[in-house]
Amino acid sequence: MQEAVPAALGRPFRLSSDAPTFGTARHRLTHDNPFRPGMPMSPTTRLALGGAVAVVAFDAVAAWAASRFGFDDAMATAGSCLLYLVIGFAAARVGTLRSAALAGALAGLAGASAGWFIARRIGPERLAAADLSPGRWAVGVAAEVLLAVVIASVGGLGGRSARERRARGAPRG
Repeated sequence: MQEAVPAALGRPFRLSSDAPTFGTARHRLTHDNPFRPGMPMSPTTRLALGGAVAVVAFDAVAAWAASRFGFDDAMATAGSCLLYLVIGFAAARVGTLRSAALAGALAGLAGASAGWFIARRIGPERLAAADLSPGRWAVGVAAEVLLAVVIASVGGLGGRSARERRARGAPRG
């Protein structure tokens, strides 16, 4: 260990490897897994759950904006696709390409279920539950999840490339 004296404090302190720093196992213990208490949640899992929340929130905001300003909320699909791309990119930077696809699947499932439900309650295209058969809903969910997986995988390819470039020490850009 080395001794250091910060100018502002004027007293010595010890730089220790015991101090919890970002990205270490001790830091991750503050983010407990809700499904396995006491076990740390992986960065990929946190990212996938955050991405799912972001997609649902985006769907709600897009539906509100569509009803408020009178545009077709199907135009917000581009925003959801951009979110899937970013989620896949980020997941592959901290995990694997498979992690990117799984994060995209979770985000797509959240968007197709909770996001769709919320958007239909507040958006301009309010559908009654009787208007939507279970088969039609299942096809819609499957299509959105598949779209999310494909787009997140494309983003994951970019994230994996960026991670490998960073590991080689190549300059950004």
